[in-house]
Amino acid sequence: MALLYLKQEDNTRYEVRSAGASLRLYSNGVMHSQYNKNTPINGAIWDLLLLPGFFALTPPKRILVLGLGGGTIVHLLRLFFPQSHITCVELDE
Repeated sequence: MALLYLKQEDNTRYEVRSAGASLRLYSNGVMHSQYNKNTPINGAIWDLLLLPGFFALTPPKRILVLGLGGGTIVHLLRLFFPQSHITCVELDE
């Protein structure tokens, strides 16, 4: 894995790494998010966040994401629900 970005903030070490075609976000050595534009749906837990939109009678007009994390879900939401307005709220303490 190649280290693409590194930032130390207070007691947290943030890293963005590449693993093949995937980008991964780590904080303090723990992977929080992964995205691969070639395989956007890959069986990861955040894929499940798309299910409510797929089962809705009409595509969602607005989507609220509480806790953006590495942003993987936003890539997926924009891919599968391009007409939706997405609002994200992130709190980092």
